[in-house]
Amino acid sequence: MRTFKKVDDYGDFVPAPAGSHFAVCTSIAFLGLHFDKFNDVNIQKVGITYEVEGDDNKKLAVFEEMKDSLHEKSKFYARIVALNGGKVPAEGFELANLLGRGVMVSIVHRTSGERVYANVDQVTPIPRGMVPPVPSVDPVYFDIDDPDPAAFASLNGKHRKMIENRIRTDQPQPAVPAPGMVNLPEDDDIPF
Repeated sequence: MRTFKKVDDYGDFVPAPAGSHFAVCTSIAFLGLHFDKFNDVNIQKVGITYEVEGDDNKKLAVFEEMKDSLHEKSKFYARIVALNGGKVPAEGFELANLLGRGVMVSIVHRTSGERVYANVDQVTPIPRGMVPPVPSVDPVYFDIDDPDPAAFASLNGKHRKMIENRIRTDQPQPAVPAPGMVNLPEDDDIPF
C-alpha cells in the first residue's frame, strides 16, 4: 500500500539572486485560458522565460506569467517594448522575433513558508552599446492556438504544467442554471 510522505528536498533548485541582471529571453509561451482569482475572471495568459547569470557564472532561468493583452498599459505590452529595445514594434511584428533578445531584469525575492521565489519585477531595454547575453539553450516559441509538440516539450516544466491545466473551451461545458432558477423534480401529484 502506498503512503503519503512529505518531501522537503527541492533538489538543486537555486533562485536567481535579487537585483538587476543582464538577461536574455529564452521562451515566449501562450499558455491558454486560466482563472484569475484576484479579478474572478478567466483570462488568456502568456509566459516569458529569461536566462540570467547567477553566482559562479551559472545560468539560471526566471519565469513570469501575465495576461495576454496588447493594451499599451499592460505588462505584456511593456515586456514586448523592452525586448524590442524600447521601441514599439510595427504592426504585424512577429513576437517570435523577440527570442534571444537581451534586456535588464530586476528580480525581487518573495518568501512563502521556507521557500524563496525569484520574481521578475521590472524589465527594461539593455543600455546602448551593451552586448546582450548569449542564451545557453535554444529559444522556444509556443502558441496554444497552433501547438507544436517539439516546442511544447522544450518548454520549462512550469509552463508545460500551466498549458496542461488550462481551461479547455473545446470541451462541452456543463449547463449552469440562470441565477434564481432552480431545477425542481417534476411532481404529478399536484393537488389542484
